[in-house]
This record gives sequence, C-alpha cells and structure tokens, in this order.
Amino acid sequence: MKTFLLGFLMATLLSTFAVVGQNKTENLFLITVDGLRWNEVFTGADRQLLNTDRGGVKDTLGVRDKFWRDSVNTRRKALMPFFWTTLVKEGVVYGNRNLGSEANVTNEIRISYPGYAEILTGCAQPEITTNEKKQIPAVTILEFLKNELNLSATKVAAFASWDLYPYAVSQKPGAVYCNAGYVPVEDGELTHLQSFLNVVQDEIPRQWRTVRYDALTYHQGMEFIKKHKPRVFYFAFGETDDWAHDKRYDNVLEAAHRVDKYLKELWQFVSSDSQYSGKTSF
Repeated sequence: MKTFLLGFLMATLLSTFAVVGQNKTENLFLITVDGLRWNEVFTGADRQLLNTDRGGVKDTLGVRDKFWRDSVNTRRKALMPFFWTTLVKEGVVYGNRNLGSEANVTNEIRISYPGYAEILTGCAQPEITTNEKKQIPAVTILEFLKNELNLSATKVAAFASWDLYPYAVSQKPGAVYCNAGYVPVEDGELTHLQSFLNVVQDEIPRQWRTVRYDALTYHQGMEFIKKHKPRVFYFAFGETDDWAHDKRYDNVLEAAHRVDKYLKELWQFVSSDSQYSGKTSF
C-alpha cells in the first residue's frame, strides 16, 4: 500500500468530530483506496506504464483514449472526474508531492496492514509489522466513536474488499460490524439485493483468494447504508493494489475510475437523504 494521505485521513477524522458544533457534522464516511499512488491522483495516467511491456496493458489504444490527456489537469480529471470537479471544491486536498505537499506515514514498514493500523488509531502500531491476520492492539477511531457516542451495533460499520479487515477495525474482536473478503453478509432479514449479492460473490470466478472485487464491497455496503443509516461508515477498497501486484496497469486505472464513480454515487445519496444531507463529512 502506498502512503497517499494516510496521516491526513486520521487527522481529518479526529478534527471533524472535534468541531462538531461548528460544522454540524453528525455522520462520517471514511474511504480508503489501497495502493492508489499520489502520482495517479494528482497527475493522472502514467505515460511510462501505458504499454504492454512495463504496464501489462492489453488494449493500449483503448486505455490511452480513455485516460491519456496532454495536460495534467485534464488527465487527472479523466481518471477521477468526480474527485476533481466536485470533491476538491467542497474540502481540502493534501499530498501533491510535485508542489511540496507531502503526507507521510510514521511507521517504517510501509505495507498495507501497518498503514491501516496507523490510519485507524492515529499513530504507528509497532506490534503490526506484517500483513498477518492479527488483532489491532489499540482502540480504533471506529471503536472510539461507537463507545463515545453510544451507538448501536449497526450505526458503525465497515465494508472492505480485503479479508484482513475484521482484525483491523477494532481492538476488541467483533466490536465493530465488518464485512470483508468473500464472507457473505449476515444482517438479520436480508434485503433482496443483499441475498442476491451473497449468491453472486460466491459464484463468480475469483481473481484473488483474500480480496473480493470492489463492486461487491461497494454495492453490499450501500445496501447496508440504505437499510441502517449508520452514523460512522468505512469503505475500504482494494483492487487498485492487487491489480498493481498483478502488473496490470490498465486494470489499476479502471479500478481507480470505478472508485471515483462510487464516490459520486455515495455523495449523491448522502446529499438527497434527510439524515445525511448537510450533516455529513467524508
């Protein structure tokens, strides 16, 4: 996992609730995208990887047509249009290292689980040094908010593509509702869509044993959000990282582009819902 905005995300998470009275924030969505480099976010597709030899790109002409533009500003908008046309106008962006804006992790391991342990607790966790499935040793922000705000079981939740996440979201096992990997959703009386997605994710071919496709994570998560209206919700997407490990740059770009679409759909839902509209921070 690259170091994009790890420390900033945690600082934002804490400051959002620290100024609740001023901002009228009553709900919080945290979204992370594993392995998404700052380079793509701020400068768009990388010319050096838009080929078969280095990037593993299958349809070079199609990928270039979709994601390559001559200027940085239009290129990054081609990759993440909603992020650059809407979200940046509503918030703050850090991490463009070309402009001297750096967001760095404090842990020295610089792989996925140590990074997420740092995001979710606010500081590096020396006990987390690998991607081994090991319970996080400190109280997470999700756990803290659930306890501090006295929230019920369905009001704080996490939906993640990587199956390690149940170990990462809370110090106490099971303290935070978490659906991750190819585990079916268990949520009382399931909606039709929840049941359907459980069947689909069990039947489709799996690219990776421990990471499900982000589309399944997103749609299951959105159905949970519509059903329970959680106050604190965490989406953890993972395909960008796994396609990079597979040396498929074309699929990395497509995965990042899909996450941008998910952000747009989530934003539109939040903006139209009475519980969330005007009272929610991303």
